[in-house]
Amino acid sequence: MPQRKKKFSVSFAPVYEFIPSGARDQRRHRDDMSLWAIYIISNKAHTLYTGMTTDLPNRVRQHKAGTYPNGFTARYTWDRLVYFESAASKSAAAKREKQIKAWSRAKRVVLIQSQNPNWNDLSASVIELLLLR
Repeated sequence: MPQRKKKFSVSFAPVYEFIPSGARDQRRHRDDMSLWAIYIISNKAHTLYTGMTTDLPNRVRQHKAGTYPNGFTARYTWDRLVYFESAASKSAAAKREKQIKAWSRAKRVVLIQSQNPNWNDLSASVIELLLLR
C-alpha cells in the first residue's frame, strides 16, 4: 500500500504583524526620537505663519526660497524666522501649534515680542543652537 503524505496545515499571521514596513519603522522612530520645533515666520508686512517641523533650518530655507510654489505660503515673501520653541514629541508639537494658531493675532505678536522685540531673523540662532547639540 502506498504511503500517504501527511498534509500540513500552516497558518500564517498577517504580514504586518511579522514584517513591518521599513519605511513605517523609520517614520515611527523619527517621530518619536526627533526634537520637534514649532515656529512662526514673518515678512516685512508682519504677516504671520505658524508651523511645525523636525528640521527647522531646512524648513525656513524652503519658506524663504519659495520651494513649494503651489503651497499656502507661496503667496507671501517670508524673509524671517521670528519665533520658535521645541517640543519633545510630534503630538506635543501638534498640540502647541494648534494652540498658537487658535490665538488672536495680538496674542501671537505678544509671544513674538516677548522673545524677539525687534522681529529679527532668528535663522542663524537656530543653526548655532543645532551645532551646540
